Amino acid sequence: MTILEISFDPDVTEVGTEKAHTIRYYSESVDYSGFLNLSCKSSVFTPSRKAASDVPMVFEMYKKVCKELNSTKWDIGMTEFVDNCPDGIFEVLKIEKVVMISAVTMFNPTYEAFGIPFIASFMPNMFLPFSDKMTWKQKLLNLYVNYKLNDMFTINSNAQTEMFRKKFDPNFENLLKLRQRKAAITFINTNQFLDVPTLITNKIKYVGGLEVKNAAPINQRLMKIIESSKGFVILSFGTFARSKSVPIQIRNAISMAFKNFPEHTFFWKFDVEDDDEIPEFLQNSTNIYLEKWLPQHSMLNHPKCKGFISHAGYNSILEATIAAVPMILVPLFGDQPHNAAVVNQRGLGILLGRENLHEVGLTLALKELLKEPQSIYHKNAIEFSQKMKEANKILSPEETVLKYTEYVYKYDNLPELNLASTEMTFVEFYMIDIFGIAFGILLIALIVAVYLLRFFVKKFFVSKKKTE
Repeated sequence: MTILEISFDPDVTEVGTEKAHTIRYYSESVDYSGFLNLSCKSSVFTPSRKAASDVPMVFEMYKKVCKELNSTKWDIGMTEFVDNCPDGIFEVLKIEKVVMISAVTMFNPTYEAFGIPFIASFMPNMFLPFSDKMTWKQKLLNLYVNYKLNDMFTINSNAQTEMFRKKFDPNFENLLKLRQRKAAITFINTNQFLDVPTLITNKIKYVGGLEVKNAAPINQRLMKIIESSKGFVILSFGTFARSKSVPIQIRNAISMAFKNFPEHTFFWKFDVEDDDEIPEFLQNSTNIYLEKWLPQHSMLNHPKCKGFISHAGYNSILEATIAAVPMILVPLFGDQPHNAAVVNQRGLGILLGRENLHEVGLTLALKELLKEPQSIYHKNAIEFSQKMKEANKILSPEETVLKYTEYVYKYDNLPELNLASTEMTFVEFYMIDIFGIAFGILLIALIVAVYLLRFFVKKFFVSKKKTE
């Protein structure tokens, strides 16, 4: 098997699998250093940061790559939902079998691709920190955000369609229509128990919780620290947001909060080298350890792990949930507010947020998490972990991916599973034509009724009055 991987983030250097030949494609016309300057990497802790400010640059990078890519024959195309450019590439390369992949939960392009209606009353948008139990104000905001995002994705899809029409064929099929026609199966990187229930089709498969093979063990140095403590907590804001971008006042606040729990050890994943001087915010601390890299999976599954302070990236919350470790969540961008809302609703952790990431807020959250006997969050985490493990035994995420990919390779894009809504116009989809006809009939009936009423009033009452 050969995998064509289009890279954008210079920080990502590892290949996803060693079982296939991976070709990493880099465009000569793309300035990849610009990716490092995106606000979601450099200023993610700034509350005033516009959530969608990075999208135009990312889309522009995709466009440049699409213009240069040349390849050979491929059997199956696999791509993410966030962009439509790969759909055009698959068409140019004559790839008819397409498997969609989503690193995040269901969102606008997923619903659009499969003709699934978005119902704002109970389906929170991925970019909002709402559960499926919303107030009327949240529902209104949910509806508005969904409309704006649909508009943004539609504009981008149409612009990329025009690019392919100029480059290849004036009659090149619309990229969204290509996706709706070719997408056979979608693998969503979420677990149905750790997400908001939503509308799906038979083409959508949940695969969150893929088993970590050969997880890195805890080294002797870390193990010695762990064994000498009452328990430990992990702090990690993921690989995307750079820890050195955390403002100094927040670093100081986190450090001060950790110092309030001297019996516990805190491992903070931080961009630090072995020969770096001890940062000022760690002065006089004996229970805080900055680590450039942590064997997160193994540490979460250690019996002394008492909590996980996380940015609410889905892989992180999924690992912690399966390991039965309660969380304190500080969502930063993308799907993370949604993930944090789900964890909070399930009672698996505390939604702290950036606005409460100060000494008092973090101290209160840690007191709740670390109190004895076990907090309600620990009890919920243990019960929920068992439920997810038992569910994965029915059909594991690994089996789902392998079996359905093989099935698509054998039987193409499975048009029998397509919803008819993908071929409907806006008027047909929402039955405006039906409601229009019904409204017209009711209006005509009302007019006739009013006319007859006036006629009978004139005939019987007015004429009777004249006679008298």
